[in-house]
Amino acid sequence: MGTQGFSTPALPIAKALDFLDPESDGSDLLFLSVNAQGLSSLQPTQQQSIVIPAADDFYWFLATLQADISGAAQTNSTRVLPLVNVRLQDFASQKYLDNLNFAINARVGSGERPYRLINPRRFDANAVIACHFRSIVTPGVTYTNLFLTFHGFTRPAGT
Repeated sequence: MGTQGFSTPALPIAKALDFLDPESDGSDLLFLSVNAQGLSSLQPTQQQSIVIPAADDFYWFLATLQADISGAAQTNSTRVLPLVNVRLQDFASQKYLDNLNFAINARVGSGERPYRLINPRRFDANAVIACHFRSIVTPGVTYTNLFLTFHGFTRPAGT
């Protein structure tokens, strides 16, 4: 336990090993993404869904975001911070994971600085994660691609 009563999240480790070994315990890394295309003031809302693989439970522990405006090239100094709100819903449990749509940048990070959950969030096999996006940009701005990626690991369902 940590100093404030939180356990430190860790990937599952196969017995007597210090790495994930899908052949020994069925655990493996998995990256699940949605791509919201064409979010703009003219098309401000969109819903994208992720279906968890049928044989495995998914444990989400990091979230990252990549976005572009009209497909323009980017550098570190011109990286897009999208003006988009998002709300996540777990259809299997019929729960929203938040109480309202809020700024996507408050929930996710870049590849260099991902948002890390204190403890992994489990989604059952065959669950659906719905991502409800709402753009709050000014006219003329279109997010051509907005990739939201859930980094996690899988374990055989029910283990």
